[in-house]
Amino acid sequence: MPTFMQVLENVLTEMAVQKIYLAEEIKDQNPTQLANIRQALPNVEIEFMPHSDLKKSLAKTHAFIRTGEATTYSNIILESGVTF
Repeated sequence: MPTFMQVLENVLTEMAVQKIYLAEEIKDQNPTQLANIRQALPNVEIEFMPHSDLKKSLAKTHAFIRTGEATTYSNIILESGVTF
């Protein structure tokens, strides 16, 4: 606790997301989580990349949130826009 989706839904109440980055592997390895993400962010562009590249991209991020989520490929990078 909390789950990935609980944290994501909470973060989305405070953040304008313009693009998300996900591991390509989520499509086959965790399609339920992908469906949940798409439902939470229905009009946001998704860029898929190999998981190894996603981990390298984390070096350029400005904040990390870790959850107790144990399902595979439940990682996301949120690119934020402005709210005005």
